Amino acid sequence: LHHQGVTIIMTTHDLNWVAAHLHWVICINQTLVAAGDPDAVFTPDLLGRTFNTEMVVLKQGDITLIAERVGVTRSQDGGTDTSYRKDVHAAH
Repeated sequence: LHHQGVTIIMTTHDLNWVAAHLHWVICINQTLVAAGDPDAVFTPDLLGRTFNTEMVVLKQGDITLIAERVGVTRSQDGGTDTSYRKDVHAAH
């Protein structure tokens, strides 16, 4: 459909799949955080602002691995909270 000029919109938290398969992403957290190529948008800072937690982004060749830094979250004021977070975004 995309090749026919149709815009496709999807929502997902599977960031590793997105990094591997999509050429344009938009990150939203109440307002637009970032938009563009996943290589430019999927940075620890932009993902941290999107998910209110510290994120880890590792690149190995053409594979990007994105995970939440376990045990650290960001409060609404940008500070850190050491409460445990079990939802980790990991795969390739």
